[in-house]
Amino acid sequence: MAIAQLHTAFIKCEEEVKFWDNSLLKEMKGWIRENLIKDEWKILKKEEYSKTVELLEGIYNDLPKQLIHRDVHFGNFLFFEGNLSGYIDFDLTKKYKNI
Repeated sequence: MAIAQLHTAFIKCEEEVKFWDNSLLKEMKGWIRENLIKDEWKILKKEEYSKTVELLEGIYNDLPKQLIHRDVHFGNFLFFEGNLSGYIDFDLTKKYKNI
C-alpha cells in the first residue's frame, strides 16, 4: 500500500519537480559495456549483450518514464498515529524508463 501511494505521489509531482533523467540505454552503451569489455565478456557474451542493446534500441523511445525513489525502506516512510503520512530521502530519485 505504501509503495502504491509513493508511486501515485510521484505521478502528481513529476511534471513540477526536476529530477535527473536517467537513460538505461545510455548506461548499457556506456559504463556497462566498458565493464563487460574489461571483464573480457566473462559475465555476458558479447553477442548476447549486442542483441539485448539492439532490441532495447528498437523500443526504448516508446517506453513510458516514471520517477523511482530507489531507496524504499521503512526508515524513509513517515507514520503518524499508525498511518502513513509521508516519505523522506529523495536524493536517489531518478526518472527511468519503466521496464
